[in-house]
Amino acid sequence: MPRSVYSDSSWANADLLKSQAGFMVFIAGGNIDSYEGDAVTLLDWRSRRIKRQCRSTLAAETMAMDSAVDAGIFCRELFAEALIQDYVPTTSGRLPTSFMAVLAVTDCRSLYDLLVKDGAPSTTQEKRLTIDISGLKEIATEFDPEGEQLKEVFRWVATESQVADHLTKVKPSHLLRAILEYGWLKLRRIESSILTNLRFWGVQFP
Repeated sequence: MPRSVYSDSSWANADLLKSQAGFMVFIAGGNIDSYEGDAVTLLDWRSRRIKRQCRSTLAAETMAMDSAVDAGIFCRELFAEALIQDYVPTTSGRLPTSFMAVLAVTDCRSLYDLLVKDGAPSTTQEKRLTIDISGLKEIATEFDPEGEQLKEVFRWVATESQVADHLTKVKPSHLLRAILEYGWLKLRRIESSILTNLRFWGVQFP
C-alpha cells in the first residue's frame, strides 16, 4: 500500500515576491501505479507561503516537495506504530522498503531530472538547493537503498495532472473535486511519439 505525495508551487506570486507551496498526501491501494489505478484517501494537505525567499521556480518546487515528502514520511511512521506491534520509531531502525513506500510527484521537470540523475546531485546556480536535493535523495534510500530505482520514488507528471496545483493558484477545481469524490487515482505510463524516452504519467478516473 503506497503513499502518493503531490507537491506544487507558484514562484513569487505573493506579496513581497514570496512563493506559495502546496502538497497533498494520499494513501493508495497497491495498483495506483498501473493502468487500472486504485482507491485513494486524502490523509494530509497544506497550502502555505514559503518563508525562504526563493530565487527561482526550481527553488520553490524543491521546497514544496521537501515539505510533501516530510509529511508522507510522518504519516508512514504513524501507520507503522499503529500496525506493527513492536515498532518504535526511535529504536527499531528502518522500516521494510516495501512498507507504504512514498511516491513523490512533481510537475517540475528540472527538479525531477536532478532527483533521478545517478550519482551526486549536480550543482545548480543556487548551491543551497544542492543540499536540499541531496536531502531528498537521502530520504529516497528509505525505499531504494541502492539508489538504483529513483524513478520509482520520484515521478513527473504534466501540469494538468498535478492535483496539488489547486493549492497554489486559481484554476478550475473539477479535477481535484473528481479525485475527492471518486476516491480513485492512477499513475499510468502514456507513450509519446513526439518526445522519446520521456515518461508521461496521467490522472484518470474509473
